[in-house]
Amino acid sequence: MGMFSNIIAPSKQAIGSFLGIDVDEHITDEMSDWMLSKIKKEVGKGNFSGGLDYDDYGMGDGNGNLATMFSKKGLLSPEMAWGNTLGRANWKVDKKSGEVSFTGDEYDFRPGQYGWVGDIISGGGLFSDEIQKFTPKININSTKKG
Repeated sequence: MGMFSNIIAPSKQAIGSFLGIDVDEHITDEMSDWMLSKIKKEVGKGNFSGGLDYDDYGMGDGNGNLATMFSKKGLLSPEMAWGNTLGRANWKVDKKSGEVSFTGDEYDFRPGQYGWVGDIISGGGLFSDEIQKFTPKININSTKKG
């Protein structure tokens, strides 16, 4: 399947979020490699926390805000998958375990931001009232997705 599987992550997450059901956060090896590279580069500089915005994914307006749902890196890129699942978020690495935790990963859109679909997702979905989120499991000490 290769890079074609990158499109599965946002599709699966979108369906789960719209319905309001928890889905297993699908992370492809290519997505994992991209995120690990990005975070390890920061850790190498001594930064054990940081943030991601839409400019990181090639989807931003130059100020970190979402400009388009499609990454300049391509429809099947890991950037496209991350931008449409995790989106803007902060990360922090546990220095001892290497586990990466994310905050700001809730699907809590501004009213009308994505029309009625976004409003349903922001409300928790059709079958829930709990805001859905994307909580990837990443460990900088591992080269495999967790």
